[in-house]
Amino acid sequence: MKDMPLVLVTWNDAIEMETGWHDINDITKQDPAVCKTVGWLTDKNDKRIIIMSTIEENEDEIAGGSVHSIPTDWCISIQFLSPHYEME
Repeated sequence: MKDMPLVLVTWNDAIEMETGWHDINDITKQDPAVCKTVGWLTDKNDKRIIIMSTIEENEDEIAGGSVHSIPTDWCISIQFLSPHYEME
């Protein structure tokens, strides 16, 4: 897991207005949704960032779930989080 840091990714996502007819003034006011996702950064390149929010680790293998592949140009920021926190 040393090669997969825990991160908080802030990113833009596409939105869709509800079905039906909309006034052009309402249409032109639509902005992307700003999302925040926490998970282990499994890969990053010029095309996409891949994080997984759930991990299963045993002696032989690592598996993950809740995987997000986010286009790199949709990413606003990546904040590296410390996995070392102890509750009192």
